[in-house]
Amino acid sequence: MDWVNYDASAVLAAKRRDGVPVEPQTLLWTRGQLVQELAGLEAAMKAKGRTGVRFVSRPIDPNRASLDRVIVLINSMSQLRPENPILLRQRDDVAFAGTAELDGVTHDRFRFGSTTYWVVASGASKGNLGQVVAEFKGIEKPVTVRFTKHGPKTITPPPSEAVVDGSTIADVLQRLDQVESTK
Repeated sequence: MDWVNYDASAVLAAKRRDGVPVEPQTLLWTRGQLVQELAGLEAAMKAKGRTGVRFVSRPIDPNRASLDRVIVLINSMSQLRPENPILLRQRDDVAFAGTAELDGVTHDRFRFGSTTYWVVASGASKGNLGQVVAEFKGIEKPVTVRFTKHGPKTITPPPSEAVVDGSTIADVLQRLDQVESTK
């Protein structure tokens, strides 16, 4: 995540409802736009006469998709001002949730509502966010977002010829969704 420009890239590792892993997807986003690699899109677009298209672009809409709600959460990790500690102490849904290890590193865990933040407890990386575990309405299990490779970032988007605007291929996206839902 480039917290200055709100450009981000991630690899989405997910499972279907039946527990079968889905092929990892590359995601790139800004505050308002998501570019997502979709399995089967390249073949579907080739059949329509457009080769090399692997990514679809669409506006981020947390009311439309669960993935978008997670992206909004990630984008919210960077604020211009820290939380007001006095106001936090007045809430009954904020608490220290203990320590735990993540990749051999001790983290302090803080619960804020239905979200738990894992913060590196000591050493050179003290204070870095290691992961966030959040519960969302409409998502059966908690979502875990891992933050790795801390430091300056340069996000490189895919070439424009590899990206198609999702609003122009609704029929293709519907077919791909139907294929995925039958698995």
